[in-house]
Amino acid sequence: MKQNDVKDIDCIKDLVKSLRLLILKIIKILAISRLLRTLPSLKELNLNNCGIDDADAKGDIFAELTKAVEIDLSNNRLTSVDFLANCTELTNLYLDNNKLTNLDVLRDKTKLTALRFSGK
Repeated sequence: MKQNDVKDIDCIKDLVKSLRLLILKIIKILAISRLLRTLPSLKELNLNNCGIDDADAKGDIFAELTKAVEIDLSNNRLTSVDFLANCTELTNLYLDNNKLTNLDVLRDKTKLTALRFSGK
């Protein structure tokens, strides 16, 4: 599938303060960290096949997603998911087809009922 070439979606951040579901499949987002910080009500996030690697996910870009119950980061280039530490409400986490070497942060995810991290 062809990847969209959207580089910035900050233009919608003022419209989505109460957004609960965000699906950005096969899209290249260069400014995703700024957007995620403005979505504290988000419950479901799908960033499947967005080319995300550890450098993209570093720091606290997921820190505001404390209400998120489902996150799909499948088909990216992640080796760790430490950035999900503040996502305490997670029940479903999908990490298929990444390069994961470290899942230690998931020890504290007591509400997690679905975890998928199969490889290619």
